Amino acid sequence: MDEFWRGADHRVEPFDGDLEDYRVWLKARREENRRDARSEKSDRQSQQPSGDRKAARKAAAELREKLRPLKKERDQAEKSMEKAQQALEEVEAVLADPELYTDSTRKAELTQALAKQAEIKARLDAAEQTWLAAEEALEAMEAELLASENA
Repeated sequence: MDEFWRGADHRVEPFDGDLEDYRVWLKARREENRRDARSEKSDRQSQQPSGDRKAARKAAAELREKLRPLKKERDQAEKSMEKAQQALEEVEAVLADPELYTDSTRKAELTQALAKQAEIKARLDAAEQTWLAAEEALEAMEAELLASENA
């Protein structure tokens, strides 16, 4: 069994869950950070002169443009993960048939199903790695944005 650790807030802690749970946790954390940033931004905007607000809006728009390719990559990886997971479930349903293992005339089918399962697992792993890298890059850029806005 794999053991997962989560590095966040300058701490490393055991993480009780799998990669899907981590994806959900990371998404919720990012949304919370966005809400906090919006709240802080609205507080600062009410205190800023209009010229500063215009520059801040322009900087935010530029950052959104930088984030767009990463978001697209993350979303594509998420779709690939969903497709691979569905295909894996279909193959594993075939592999769940006990006759597949006992009927000597179905050995070729068993071999093919096992090969397909391995290939799908590899695709799923690659998509998860792509998704994770994009999520981490997005989180880093958003943290950078928050730090620059708070400076």
